[in-house]
Amino acid sequence: MILPIYRGDRPEFSERLEKAFETKYPHIDLKMKRIVWSVYVSTRTAAINSGEIPDLVISHAKDILKFSKTGILAPINKSVSQAFINNFDPSLPVKMNNNIYALPLAMGTRFMYYRSDLIEEPPETFEEMLAIAQKIHNPPELYAIGKFFQGPITFPEFIYYLLGNGGKFFERNSDGSLGKCLLNSKEAVEALTFLHDLTSKYKVTTPSSLTPTRQLLGNMFVAGKVGFLLSGGQTAAILSKEKVPFKWAVAPMPYFKGKKRKALNQIDFLVMFNSKKNHQATGKFLEFFYKDQWQAEFQSNIGFIPVTKSLAQHPAFQDPVRKVMIQSIPSSGLWPPVQYDLEAHMWEALETVFHGYASPKEALDKLTAKVDALEN
Repeated sequence: MILPIYRGDRPEFSERLEKAFETKYPHIDLKMKRIVWSVYVSTRTAAINSGEIPDLVISHAKDILKFSKTGILAPINKSVSQAFINNFDPSLPVKMNNNIYALPLAMGTRFMYYRSDLIEEPPETFEEMLAIAQKIHNPPELYAIGKFFQGPITFPEFIYYLLGNGGKFFERNSDGSLGKCLLNSKEAVEALTFLHDLTSKYKVTTPSSLTPTRQLLGNMFVAGKVGFLLSGGQTAAILSKEKVPFKWAVAPMPYFKGKKRKALNQIDFLVMFNSKKNHQATGKFLEFFYKDQWQAEFQSNIGFIPVTKSLAQHPAFQDPVRKVMIQSIPSSGLWPPVQYDLEAHMWEALETVFHGYASPKEALDKLTAKVDALEN
């Protein structure tokens, strides 16, 4: 199996997991290949194309739809017990044709980190965040708002503001399918304008030269160089381990004045491939890995929330960070289930705005036309 290395993940965890599994099932040779995220997708693709199809991989929703068209997916429910399936909320596994083809592995709503030693009360709205940012911004000692600038992974930052302004990705047809793209709506244009203004007009964000990646941006907050950071739970895990000398706290994702709070919820799924027909052995590994003992440690290390029912009340997940994440789930929005690389198309649009080649409306009009063409 090929699995990514999450920030906060520990090599010794995989080693102990593999040893414990093979001790219980000595007739099964477990081979776990751990890959850093920057090359994970390319490594996974190369393995599939070479014919060395792994038994388990991590996938996002859009990739699950792609895989289902090729017939490469194996139904997980046929290799595990019903009791195992019942330990997941029915809304979380990905189901197609009455079979389960993906299980949630890492799930987390996005929220706000802030320097509580500098900011007395967290802002409710993005407008309030900007007002505070203008007061505390003092580079290079402190950058008020953290922002990362690397290719398609930049798109979640735009989505934070889009959802917080009442924007949507698509219309929904009466049958539940996706309709017209709404990424050039008034709400979307306002959200992108605000995001761009933070950098170009108000100049209260980290510069692109210092934060080209999400990890480096998280490192800057851990180093005490950032006042506000909109992100997921991984940074909290690092902050707790580092025992930083400043005070920090978390709060739900802000929203725009007059709108409703809506955070982005992202899920990484574990899917099983029709590889070497090791389905029963793979099923045994899934039931072993999702036991509370291993899931409690894994989710604690990477800073996410439990994906199984049995782990919901575990003491490790009652801290303020997890509570904010769980509190945000009911009003959260999910990434739309499309089969094409929407992230890359979104980044192309954002890049033209950030580099001054197009206005937010021009860029989003072009993006929407391209997406509608892909849908049709």
